[in-house]
Amino acid sequence: IGPNRYAVEAAYTKTEDGDGNDPTVKNHHFYGVLGLEHDFTNNLTGIVQYFYRHVFDFQPASSISDPGIQAVAVNSFVLGSQYDENLHGLSARVGKKWMNETLEGEFAGSMLLNRHGFFLRTKVSYIWSDEIKLIGGYEYFEGSDTTSYGRQEKNKALFFEARYFF
Repeated sequence: IGPNRYAVEAAYTKTEDGDGNDPTVKNHHFYGVLGLEHDFTNNLTGIVQYFYRHVFDFQPASSISDPGIQAVAVNSFVLGSQYDENLHGLSARVGKKWMNETLEGEFAGSMLLNRHGFFLRTKVSYIWSDEIKLIGGYEYFEGSDTTSYGRQEKNKALFFEARYFF
């Protein structure tokens, strides 16, 4: 509608763990996103999204008595975004294009609202020619050990990429 785009996305995933008793298999879950994207003037765009995940038949890792299985469950729950029964977060991106849309910069991030964790990325892309595109940027992760962002902290990265199209 005009310079705005609205998004509503929803997904329900049914897994093999029908009653939520197997900590090595993800539970059934719902994931939804609400978003607003806006085109500003001079090739500037911005998007803000709210995301939500609900885990059905949720059982916290602390309810598992066997310490070995509990350790596996904690890792499985964190990496599968099922550590909490409900997960709330926000993501945002601002992008700008220059030089007849051959140069693009962006700043993006995501944060959890019910647990400490966030991700930031800056990226610059330049289309050198019809065959060559150059990309560079930096990714920063921070968070508690019970979030995928916290588990990614050591993967903070400065990156450069050259793409050749033929």
